[in-house]
Amino acid sequence: MSSSSMPNFAKLNASNYPSWCGEMQAWLRAQGVWCIVSGQSTAPRQSSPPKDTEEAALDAWNTKSDKAAGYIYLAVEENQKIHFASISDNPVAMWAALALAAGYIYLAVEENQKIHFASISDNPVAMWAALALVHLQKRPGARFNA
Repeated sequence: MSSSSMPNFAKLNASNYPSWCGEMQAWLRAQGVWCIVSGQSTAPRQSSPPKDTEEAALDAWNTKSDKAAGYIYLAVEENQKIHFASISDNPVAMWAALALAAGYIYLAVEENQKIHFASISDNPVAMWAALALVHLQKRPGARFNA
């Protein structure tokens, strides 16, 4: 796969985070930048004064980090870019911000209603579906306000 190609799956939108996340992670791995996005690879430290090899290693890491940030930015629909507007040069923070945004549903629901989606708290689409089913039951304590 060429590093200049873009993924052929749907961009992240308000309802496809679970599938997008898996596809994007696999694509970033294929591009050789997932280790940066996941935080496994951090910027190399430099001595003072830096050696040529250290500078070259830092330049290579920065290039991969820039690519990762660019890939994420381009794989997200415009209305989702607000989640990382001020951190679009940091792929680790961008990835975390998108994951956090997907988890807002969980945070917005009252504690006694979270039992309805404890096993699917990482899937916002399934969470909304589960909450809608509970709401349709029209029993005491089965209403939610989110």
